[in-house]
Amino acid sequence: MKVVAYGIKSFEKKFLAVANQKKHDITLIANTCSEETCLFAEGKKAIILCSNHTLSAAIIQKLAQFGIRYILLLRASAVVIDTSAIVANDIQLFDLSAYAPAAIEEQIIDTAIETSKRILENEALRTIETLDNCENEQLKSLHGLR
Repeated sequence: MKVVAYGIKSFEKKFLAVANQKKHDITLIANTCSEETCLFAEGKKAIILCSNHTLSAAIIQKLAQFGIRYILLLRASAVVIDTSAIVANDIQLFDLSAYAPAAIEEQIIDTAIETSKRILENEALRTIETLDNCENEQLKSLHGLR
């Protein structure tokens, strides 16, 4: 599946690459998804959002027009999404934030590096597993959203 990941930090890249094992064509972007950067989603089927995103109805509509069918949230506490636009544009939303503690960047600095690596490895594996299942259309969307 062709995917774009927004808001990816440099330390997260290798974990996602290892978990992916070259299954999905993932474009990694450090910037957040915005009206200016959503064009990177053109021709993709899914987007992954890391921290600090706001998806307005206008952005969601553009994403849908570009072909986005799935949105995966890695840090939902820092993401604001117009859920009615998600439903209206028939996009499935998956919240993976339960697998990623808040403020992982601070944990890496303030706690043991090995623990943080395991958290990031698990998050990356869960992300790729969700993409696999999306591709097979075996998952139900978050909170009854489509």
